[in-house]
Amino acid sequence: MLNYGEGLPHKTSGNPEYLHAKLEDLYFSEEQGIDFVLKEYILDAILFPSLYWFYYLC
Repeated sequence: MLNYGEGLPHKTSGNPEYLHAKLEDLYFSEEQGIDFVLKEYILDAILFPSLYWFYYLC
């Protein structure tokens, strides 16, 4: 696993572990992630609450 700020090693496209992780990421993002929720519940957007207004008022 890469830590924040680390670059990818050279020749990652031929690395089976990298390819498996990439495919797994695509699967979870499309089949069980935000894309799935948008399609399943016929949504155009997902809104997340924020504390911006709280910090703005202080």
